[in-house]
Amino acid sequence: MGYISVRKYYPEVDRCFAHAGAERKPAENIKYESIPFSRSASRAALGARSFFSSHRFPTNMTDASACARPLQRVLYIEDDEDIQAIVQVALEDVGGLSLRICSGGREALEALPGFQPDLVLLDVMMPLMDGPTTLRALRDLPGCAELPAVFMTARAQPSDIAHYEGIGALGVIVKPFQAARLAQQLRDMWRRHQEERS
Repeated sequence: MGYISVRKYYPEVDRCFAHAGAERKPAENIKYESIPFSRSASRAALGARSFFSSHRFPTNMTDASACARPLQRVLYIEDDEDIQAIVQVALEDVGGLSLRICSGGREALEALPGFQPDLVLLDVMMPLMDGPTTLRALRDLPGCAELPAVFMTARAQPSDIAHYEGIGALGVIVKPFQAARLAQQLRDMWRRHQEERS
């Protein structure tokens, strides 16, 4: 068992590992909190769940009544199991959303018809099928031509974000993201999408 470091306030896994009991050295001048971590994704999720349940987070959730059709079901596509575990806690335990996790585009193509998500959240950089390729393939499925999608990426230059929005994304979540705010960010994007359609 070691530690997984998360920047205060709670952004995503930043890959700074330290052995249990060792002094945790902050990178640059950033203050850190830690979540107990093991390389087992299930145990990482349990550690993250314990961390979130023992801290107060200003989630500022939007009242579901403010949206005619609240966001409920999210298909999440990410090849990194560590990040999957953190996002699962952020969206299910903290955000109260129903989540289906897929590790790649091909798995998502098989899962989507049975899960019928309101929105797809997907990483940009993935092996075999990257995010944009996966989104195009998902939208080629019957009845999915206008499937709402949000990309997650560390490539956050304005030109990159404009490109992803130009191929039909509702928005872009920039890595490292704030886990405690992730569900609210998706709800805000979903609400704007619903308003634009009404």
